[in-house]
Amino acid sequence: MRTESVCFADEYRLPLYTCVPYNPRAFNVLCCLSCASSGCPATKMPVRQLLRVNMKVSKPQPLVDVFPAIAQLKWQVVVCGLVSLVALFIGGKLAGLSALSGAGIAVLGQAFFVSRAFRHVGARSAQQIVKNFYRGEAGKFVLTAFLFATVFIGFKAVLPAWLFASFILEQLVAWIVPMTVRSTQS
Repeated sequence: MRTESVCFADEYRLPLYTCVPYNPRAFNVLCCLSCASSGCPATKMPVRQLLRVNMKVSKPQPLVDVFPAIAQLKWQVVVCGLVSLVALFIGGKLAGLSALSGAGIAVLGQAFFVSRAFRHVGARSAQQIVKNFYRGEAGKFVLTAFLFATVFIGFKAVLPAWLFASFILEQLVAWIVPMTVRSTQS
């Protein structure tokens, strides 16, 4: 996109498009700095006012967006509660506790992954981000295995059908929510 506005810097007439500036307004201000305190002849504004109005620094964008992961975690918590209540009403107290255990294992694993993988969201190094994702996924796997072992050892009356069904349902939520969040952001 070419702009035809002209800034006078010293004795040169310099069209903005010849330098392909990142921010034409900021470039205009920089050109006008040579006009000293009199301001820019092209805009008729003093330099101090130009600096105050036009020099906005943009924030660097993070390489990884944490919003979909947080949305997924929220949906998993909601589904965890709903599955537990449904199991409680359909199968009784043991079914409700088994479903809560299975869904809770999935939610805790995902929460660990989100906390580890998105620890350095604004990291400038792609290697650091990838390393955090691998660490988060490995920790999630170990935590999930530990929690399943704990449930089977500590909760003798567990109903495996409700436990695994709620865990699998939570995993499906983990796959479906990112697709819906991505499609609604566009």
